Amino acid sequence: MVYSLTKGSEFSRDFGLKDQIQRAAGSVMHNIAEGFDGGSNAEFVKFLRYSQRSCTEVKSQLYLALDQQYITQPQFDDRYQLACKTHAKIGGFIRYLTKHEAPRTCAPAFPRLNLRFLDSTKHQAHFSSHQTRRYSNQAPTRLKTGTNCMQLIIELPSREEQIDMNRRRWEELLRDSTLADVPFRIETNAHGQILMTPPPAGEHSYRQSSILFAMERLLKGQVLAECPISTIDGVRAADVGWYSSQRFGQVRSQPAFEIAPEICVEVISPSNTKSELTLKKQLYFEAGAEEVWFCQLDGQMEFYTATEPGVPTASSTRCPDFPSCIS
Repeated sequence: MVYSLTKGSEFSRDFGLKDQIQRAAGSVMHNIAEGFDGGSNAEFVKFLRYSQRSCTEVKSQLYLALDQQYITQPQFDDRYQLACKTHAKIGGFIRYLTKHEAPRTCAPAFPRLNLRFLDSTKHQAHFSSHQTRRYSNQAPTRLKTGTNCMQLIIELPSREEQIDMNRRRWEELLRDSTLADVPFRIETNAHGQILMTPPPAGEHSYRQSSILFAMERLLKGQVLAECPISTIDGVRAADVGWYSSQRFGQVRSQPAFEIAPEICVEVISPSNTKSELTLKKQLYFEAGAEEVWFCQLDGQMEFYTATEPGVPTASSTRCPDFPSCIS
């Protein structure tokens, strides 16, 4: 994706910046591969940190490209978020390696997870973890000559470890009086670092309230605004969440709900990117949501189910009478 950016007419003529960002993007993958062959967790961690620095370098160079108008704002947003996600996921793997000094073959099984990192038409790095396979020095490593596609099998911290960290971190933030006057919405990433977004616009607030009131009218159970959900990528807040009475009884006392509401709703803002929304949808489903709804900028509703998360449906299964548009 970085290489495709540099093919633009203006960008392709800035040989210095073009070369820098391509080298930095490739360095993310190359350092992971080199560290993987290092023979010890400590050596692997050293090279993973080099890889994180390359992610940061890519982000800096994206700002330069945007300032020079080589790329558009949507292109910047998409690649910048991918770089941030890559940096965070590598950090999660570093945390796992530093906590587990046992031989790599002793790693526990984890759910299947496929991540695509800073890639291009020439270089792609895919990480996967599987319930039935273990990370080890002998783990499959694949390099296709034709596509230069390298696949490494890695393990990330278990869901239980991540949720426990989320719980402790969220309790810390709730006790932090210095955050009381912060005029931003707060979430966290997988490392417990604070993510801030500006307050919503009036139209966003209106649609959020309209959805909440409609759900209260059409459904029994508990409807919540700004619903904190503990996910494998930190604590995220759904604009609206609906819990059945039974499920809400399981999570009510938790600072950040460790089981997602059956229905999670996101009211889309102009600043939201497609990749950001796709990630949130995946996180909510992984946390136990049955449906994820998106309210588009024009008020049109999109409904997704856990059984077919990539295909919007005409209506909600849980709430078939919910309006198709919030006008």
